[in-house]
Amino acid sequence: MQGNIYKLEESIQIGDYIITPFIHIFINYFLIKGNINVYAFKIPIYIIIRKREFSRICRITGEELSIDLAISECPALAVALQDKSSESHLRSDR
Repeated sequence: MQGNIYKLEESIQIGDYIITPFIHIFINYFLIKGNINVYAFKIPIYIIIRKREFSRICRITGEELSIDLAISECPALAVALQDKSSESHLRSDR
């Protein structure tokens, strides 16, 4: 059996820039002769760079792309960005 998780990692701030990695976590596990074998790995896919004036998204290779193209390549990004937006909106209401 296997599972895939896509999510935004915790943001870090460097000067005026906020950098947020978007990652893919792959988990695979299986049973062999009564033993459970598990392996997993975490791969960064995109880096989101934000500053007050702008936001950019880049592939992990450094190539900049539009948010629409990134979402068409990985629809889970739209869900993660929506969840993050809702989460920050909830925080600002408190």
